[in-house]
Amino acid sequence: MLLSKIKTVIGRLRAMADDMEAMRLAIGRLENQLADKSHMQVYSQFNEDGIIQLLLQHIPCENNCFIEFGVEDYTQSNTRFLLQNNNWSGIVIDGDTENIKKIHASKLHTFYELDAYHLFITRENINAFLLEKLDGRQCDLLSIDIDGNDYWVWEAITSISPSIVIIEYNSLFGSSNDCTIEYEPGFIRSERTLFKYGASYQSLLRLAKQKGYSFVRCNSNGNNMFFVKQSLSCLLPEYVFAPRMIPQTFREFREPEKRQRYNSFDKRRKLLDDYEFHKFEE
Repeated sequence: MLLSKIKTVIGRLRAMADDMEAMRLAIGRLENQLADKSHMQVYSQFNEDGIIQLLLQHIPCENNCFIEFGVEDYTQSNTRFLLQNNNWSGIVIDGDTENIKKIHASKLHTFYELDAYHLFITRENINAFLLEKLDGRQCDLLSIDIDGNDYWVWEAITSISPSIVIIEYNSLFGSSNDCTIEYEPGFIRSERTLFKYGASYQSLLRLAKQKGYSFVRCNSNGNNMFFVKQSLSCLLPEYVFAPRMIPQTFREFREPEKRQRYNSFDKRRKLLDDYEFHKFEE
Protein backbone atom coordinates (compact mmCIF):
# COMPACT_ATOMS: atom_id res chain seq x y z
CA MET A 1 0.00 0.00 0.00
CA LEU A 2 2.75 2.42 1.00
CA LEU A 3 4.82 1.49 -2.06
CA SER A 4 1.83 2.15 -4.29
CA LYS A 5 1.34 5.61 -2.77
CA ILE A 6 5.01 6.44 -3.20
CA LYS A 7 4.86 5.43 -6.87
CA THR A 8 1.77 7.61 -7.33
CA VAL A 9 3.48 10.62 -5.77
CA ILE A 10 6.59 10.09 -7.91
CA GLY A 11 4.41 9.90 -11.01
CA ARG A 12 2.66 13.15 -10.13
CA LEU A 13 5.95 14.90 -9.43
CA ARG A 14 7.31 13.77 -12.80
CA ALA A 15 4.16 15.03 -14.51
CA MET A 16 4.54 18.38 -12.73
CA ALA A 17 8.18 18.60 -13.81
CA ASP A 18 7.17 17.89 -17.41
CA ASP A 19 4.46 20.56 -17.22
CA MET A 20 6.93 23.12 -15.82
CA GLU A 21 9.43 22.29 -18.58
CA ALA A 22 6.74 22.71 -21.23
CA MET A 23 5.75 26.05 -19.67
CA ARG A 24 9.39 27.20 -19.67
CA LEU A 25 9.71 26.44 -23.37
CA ALA A 26 6.36 28.11 -24.13
CA ILE A 27 7.42 31.31 -22.34
CA GLY A 28 10.69 31.26 -24.28
CA ARG A 29 8.79 30.99 -27.55
CA LEU A 30 6.60 33.94 -26.58
CA GLU A 31 9.67 36.01 -25.67
CA ASN A 32 11.16 35.10 -29.03
CA GLN A 33 8.34 37.01 -30.72
CA LEU A 34 9.45 40.29 -29.12
CA ALA A 35 11.26 42.86 -31.26
CA ASP A 36 14.08 43.12 -28.71
CA LYS A 37 14.90 39.54 -27.77
CA SER A 38 18.53 40.14 -26.86
CA HIS A 39 17.81 39.67 -23.14
CA MET A 40 15.97 36.37 -23.54
CA GLN A 41 17.08 33.50 -21.31
CA VAL A 42 15.44 30.11 -21.58
CA TYR A 43 18.09 27.39 -21.26
CA SER A 44 21.26 29.45 -21.51
CA GLN A 45 23.15 30.63 -18.45
CA PHE A 46 22.50 34.26 -19.24
CA ASN A 47 21.06 35.94 -22.38
CA GLU A 48 22.79 33.78 -24.99
CA ASP A 49 19.43 32.37 -26.13
CA GLY A 50 18.22 35.83 -27.10
CA ILE A 51 21.41 36.90 -28.87
CA ILE A 52 21.43 33.70 -30.93
CA GLN A 53 17.83 34.22 -32.00
CA LEU A 54 18.60 37.84 -32.84
CA LEU A 55 21.52 36.82 -35.07
CA LEU A 56 19.46 34.14 -36.80
CA GLN A 57 16.95 36.77 -37.90
CA HIS A 58 19.63 38.14 -40.23
CA ILE A 59 22.24 35.40 -40.78
CA PRO A 60 21.25 32.71 -43.32
CA CYS A 61 21.92 29.16 -42.14
CA GLU A 62 21.66 26.33 -44.65
CA ASN A 63 22.48 23.36 -42.44
CA ASN A 64 20.59 24.13 -39.22
CA CYS A 65 23.26 22.27 -37.31
CA PHE A 66 25.16 23.28 -34.16
CA ILE A 67 28.12 21.99 -32.17
CA GLU A 68 28.63 22.84 -28.52
CA PHE A 69 31.66 21.98 -26.39
CA GLY A 70 31.44 21.72 -22.60
CA VAL A 71 27.69 21.20 -22.05
CA GLU A 72 27.79 19.25 -18.76
CA ASP A 73 24.42 17.39 -18.68
CA TYR A 74 22.80 19.87 -21.15
CA THR A 75 20.31 21.17 -18.60
CA GLN A 76 21.79 24.61 -19.18
CA SER A 77 23.38 25.36 -22.55
CA ASN A 78 23.65 27.85 -25.40
CA THR A 79 22.09 25.55 -28.00
CA ARG A 80 19.22 23.78 -26.27
CA PHE A 81 16.63 26.38 -27.28
CA LEU A 82 17.89 26.04 -30.86
CA LEU A 83 17.27 22.31 -30.60
CA GLN A 84 13.76 22.54 -29.16
CA ASN A 85 12.45 25.77 -30.66
CA ASN A 86 14.18 25.96 -34.05
CA ASN A 87 14.33 22.19 -34.55
CA TRP A 88 18.04 22.24 -35.32
CA SER A 89 20.18 19.12 -35.10
CA GLY A 90 23.39 19.12 -33.16
CA ILE A 91 26.43 17.55 -31.60
CA VAL A 92 27.27 18.18 -27.95
CA ILE A 93 30.51 17.16 -26.27
CA ASP A 94 31.56 16.93 -22.65
CA GLY A 95 34.58 15.54 -20.85
CA ASP A 96 32.57 13.80 -18.11
CA THR A 97 31.09 10.39 -18.94
CA GLU A 98 28.34 10.77 -16.33
CA ASN A 99 27.08 13.93 -18.02
CA ILE A 100 26.88 12.15 -21.37
CA LYS A 101 25.01 9.24 -19.78
CA LYS A 102 22.42 11.70 -18.44
CA ILE A 103 21.96 13.23 -21.89
CA HIS A 104 21.57 9.80 -23.49
CA ALA A 105 18.90 8.94 -20.89
CA SER A 106 16.98 12.19 -21.43
CA LYS A 107 13.94 12.88 -23.60
CA LEU A 108 16.01 15.37 -25.58
CA HIS A 109 18.15 12.54 -26.91
CA THR A 110 15.05 10.48 -27.69
CA PHE A 111 12.86 13.07 -29.38
CA TYR A 112 15.39 15.35 -31.06
CA GLU A 113 18.28 14.91 -33.45
CA LEU A 114 20.92 15.34 -30.77
CA ASP A 115 24.19 13.39 -30.66
CA ALA A 116 26.13 13.49 -27.40
CA TYR A 117 29.74 12.35 -27.13
CA HIS A 118 32.28 11.98 -24.39
CA LEU A 119 35.61 13.57 -25.29
CA PHE A 120 38.23 15.52 -23.38
CA ILE A 121 38.85 18.10 -26.08
CA THR A 122 42.38 19.10 -27.04
CA ARG A 123 43.79 20.92 -30.03
CA GLU A 124 45.33 17.63 -31.11
CA ASN A 125 42.08 15.62 -31.27
CA ILE A 126 39.33 18.07 -32.18
CA ASN A 127 39.63 18.16 -35.98
CA ALA A 128 39.74 14.40 -36.46
CA PHE A 129 36.77 14.03 -34.12
CA LEU A 130 34.65 16.61 -35.96
CA LEU A 131 35.49 15.16 -39.37
CA GLU A 132 34.42 11.72 -38.20
CA LYS A 133 31.20 12.74 -36.45
CA LEU A 134 30.02 15.31 -38.97
CA ASP A 135 30.71 12.92 -41.86
CA GLY A 136 30.76 15.62 -44.53
CA ARG A 137 28.17 17.91 -42.97
CA GLN A 138 28.85 21.50 -42.01
CA CYS A 139 27.59 23.31 -38.93
CA ASP A 140 26.20 26.83 -38.71
CA LEU A 141 26.95 27.58 -35.06
CA LEU A 142 29.83 26.59 -32.80
CA SER A 143 29.84 27.22 -29.04
CA ILE A 144 33.08 26.73 -27.09
CA ASP A 145 33.07 26.71 -23.29
CA ILE A 146 35.67 24.33 -21.88
CA ASP A 147 36.99 26.52 -19.04
CA GLY A 148 40.59 26.35 -20.10
CA ASN A 149 42.11 25.83 -23.53
CA ASP A 150 39.30 27.64 -25.37
CA TYR A 151 41.70 29.87 -27.32
CA TRP A 152 44.00 27.02 -28.38
CA VAL A 153 41.14 24.76 -29.44
CA TRP A 154 39.46 27.42 -31.59
CA GLU A 155 42.80 28.31 -33.14
CA ALA A 156 43.32 24.64 -34.04
CA ILE A 157 39.90 24.08 -35.64
CA THR A 158 40.13 23.96 -39.43
CA SER A 159 37.62 21.22 -40.21
CA ILE A 160 34.54 23.46 -39.91
CA SER A 161 33.74 27.08 -40.69
CA PRO A 162 30.48 27.97 -38.90
CA SER A 163 28.62 31.20 -39.56
CA ILE A 164 28.37 32.00 -35.84
CA VAL A 165 30.92 31.32 -33.11
CA ILE A 166 30.33 31.77 -29.39
CA ILE A 167 33.36 31.46 -27.15
CA GLU A 168 33.97 32.05 -23.47
CA TYR A 169 36.39 34.78 -22.44
CA ASN A 170 37.89 35.63 -19.06
CA SER A 171 37.26 39.32 -18.40
CA LEU A 172 39.57 39.21 -15.37
CA PHE A 173 42.42 39.62 -17.88
CA GLY A 174 41.06 43.09 -18.65
CA SER A 175 40.14 44.69 -21.95
CA SER A 176 43.65 45.40 -23.28
CA ASN A 177 45.79 42.36 -22.38
CA ASP A 178 46.43 39.97 -25.28
CA CYS A 179 46.97 36.69 -23.43
CA THR A 180 45.65 33.25 -22.53
CA ILE A 181 46.67 30.36 -20.31
CA GLU A 182 49.62 28.31 -21.48
CA TYR A 183 48.44 25.29 -23.44
CA GLU A 184 48.18 22.10 -21.37
CA PRO A 185 46.28 19.21 -23.00
CA GLY A 186 45.01 17.96 -19.63
CA PHE A 187 44.04 21.33 -18.15
CA ILE A 188 41.09 21.09 -15.72
CA ARG A 189 39.96 24.35 -14.16
CA SER A 190 38.55 22.80 -10.98
CA GLU A 191 41.96 21.35 -10.18
CA ARG A 192 43.62 24.78 -10.44
CA THR A 193 43.02 28.27 -9.10
CA LEU A 194 39.51 28.91 -10.40
CA PHE A 195 40.14 32.38 -11.81
CA LYS A 196 43.16 31.25 -13.88
CA TYR A 197 41.48 29.92 -17.03
CA GLY A 198 40.60 30.75 -20.60
CA ALA A 199 41.57 33.65 -22.82
CA SER A 200 41.46 37.42 -22.76
CA TYR A 201 39.03 39.58 -24.69
CA GLN A 202 41.83 41.02 -26.86
CA SER A 203 43.32 37.62 -27.70
CA LEU A 204 39.98 36.38 -29.02
CA LEU A 205 39.40 39.56 -31.02
CA ARG A 206 42.75 39.05 -32.72
CA LEU A 207 42.22 35.33 -33.31
CA ALA A 208 38.73 35.92 -34.71
CA LYS A 209 40.08 38.45 -37.19
CA GLN A 210 42.76 35.98 -38.30
CA LYS A 211 40.09 33.33 -38.85
CA GLY A 212 37.81 35.69 -40.80
CA TYR A 213 35.23 36.63 -38.15
CA SER A 214 33.75 39.92 -36.98
CA PHE A 215 33.00 40.64 -33.34
CA VAL A 216 29.34 41.37 -32.61
CA ARG A 217 28.93 41.64 -28.85
CA CYS A 218 29.38 40.04 -25.44
CA ASN A 219 26.61 38.52 -23.40
CA SER A 220 25.11 40.62 -20.62
CA ASN A 221 27.05 39.00 -17.78
CA GLY A 222 30.50 39.20 -19.28
CA ASN A 223 31.66 35.68 -20.10
CA ASN A 224 30.78 34.93 -23.74
CA MET A 225 31.75 36.67 -26.99
CA PHE A 226 29.74 36.37 -30.21
CA PHE A 227 31.32 36.40 -33.68
CA VAL A 228 29.96 36.04 -37.22
CA LYS A 229 31.81 35.47 -40.46
CA GLN A 230 33.11 38.73 -41.89
CA SER A 231 31.33 37.99 -45.17
CA LEU A 232 28.01 37.87 -43.29
CA SER A 233 28.50 40.73 -40.84
CA CYS A 234 27.18 43.22 -43.40
CA LEU A 235 23.76 41.54 -43.08
CA LEU A 236 23.44 42.56 -39.45
CA PRO A 237 21.71 45.89 -38.69
CA GLU A 238 23.72 48.40 -36.69
CA TYR A 239 21.68 47.97 -33.51
CA VAL A 240 22.80 44.34 -33.19
CA PHE A 241 26.43 45.37 -32.67
CA ALA A 242 27.71 46.27 -29.21
CA PRO A 243 31.49 45.81 -29.68
CA ARG A 244 32.87 46.32 -26.19
CA MET A 245 34.07 44.13 -23.36
CA ILE A 246 31.68 43.57 -20.49
CA PRO A 247 33.29 42.69 -17.13
CA GLN A 248 32.00 39.70 -15.21
CA THR A 249 28.88 40.53 -13.23
CA PHE A 250 28.77 37.12 -11.55
CA ARG A 251 30.99 36.36 -8.57
CA GLU A 252 32.16 32.76 -8.38
CA PHE A 253 35.06 33.09 -5.97
CA ARG A 254 34.71 33.47 -2.24
CA GLU A 255 37.31 34.84 0.10
CA PRO A 256 38.78 31.79 1.89
CA GLU A 257 38.64 33.34 5.35
CA LYS A 258 35.07 34.65 4.88
CA ARG A 259 33.12 31.94 3.14
CA GLN A 260 29.97 33.92 2.64
CA ARG A 261 31.70 36.97 1.19
CA TYR A 262 32.58 37.08 -2.48
CA ASN A 263 35.55 38.93 -3.93
CA SER A 264 34.84 42.01 -6.02
CA PHE A 265 35.84 42.12 -9.69
CA ASP A 266 38.88 44.31 -8.95
CA LYS A 267 40.07 41.99 -6.18
CA ARG A 268 39.76 38.99 -8.46
CA ARG A 269 41.73 40.76 -11.19
CA LYS A 270 44.57 41.50 -8.77
CA LEU A 271 44.76 37.82 -7.81
CA LEU A 272 45.99 37.09 -11.35
CA ASP A 273 49.12 39.17 -10.85
CA ASP A 274 50.91 36.23 -9.22
CA TYR A 275 50.52 33.94 -12.24
CA GLU A 276 52.26 33.56 -15.58
CA PHE A 277 50.28 33.53 -18.82
CA HIS A 278 50.97 33.15 -22.51
CA LYS A 279 51.30 36.71 -23.80
CA PHE A 280 51.18 37.37 -27.53
CA GLU A 281 53.61 39.76 -29.15
CA GLU A 282 52.23 43.04 -30.41
